[in-house]
Amino acid sequence: MKRTGIHKNTLRLGAILIAFPVFAFSLITVPLQPAFTDTGGLLANAVVGVFAGVEANPYNTKAQQLLEKENELNAREAALQENTAASSTLEDWYGRAALAVSFLVLLLVALNFYFDLRRGERGRGKLVMQVKN
Repeated sequence: MKRTGIHKNTLRLGAILIAFPVFAFSLITVPLQPAFTDTGGLLANAVVGVFAGVEANPYNTKAQQLLEKENELNAREAALQENTAASSTLEDWYGRAALAVSFLVLLLVALNFYFDLRRGERGRGKLVMQVKN
């Protein structure tokens, strides 16, 4: 059993020792500079003379129609955002006014409770019920 593990490790080490010099030799013998500098020329040669075209018809102009529709929708959205920005200042004013009125009502209710409490304390001993027959 241990022989198999030792055997596998020896094979792995041997493969690494053989692969490293082969890789180093290929780096030395194959110059990499022309592959990096001539890429533009290779691409230019690959595309020369390639052209395909179909006359315009309702089916192959859908992409252009979609782009036009998208541009129209973007313009409408921008106009809507401008209107919303203009009306938001008015809505902010309404909100602030409603808040101020709410605080005023709260103050009036609190004053009412306070005056009722004072009136009750002053007249506590003098409360007289009058009964009419």
